[in-house]
Amino acid sequence: MLHLNLAMCNLKLGDNDSAVEDCDHALEIDSGNVKGLFRRGCAYLKLNNLEAAAADLRKAQELDPTNAGVKKELRALALQQKAAKEKEREMAARMFG
Repeated sequence: MLHLNLAMCNLKLGDNDSAVEDCDHALEIDSGNVKGLFRRGCAYLKLNNLEAAAADLRKAQELDPTNAGVKKELRALALQQKAAKEKEREMAARMFG
């Protein structure tokens, strides 16, 4: 699919917003496209939109449980979520401590 190829190019170029848009177009055609969900999840992760990344990556894993790329990105997501929670705790401690 053209949109998925464009998304991959945009991911490689660091244009994550465009990658999300390309994946949106691909997923309009086929909402269960694992590559589209995976690539959009990767773009969301790079944009620090952790909730959207989690939703896409989990759906991709549900559709293809053996996909190594999805598993890798889910691990990266877990690390990023952990770091975000720690940062929130530190900010709260400074505000109320």
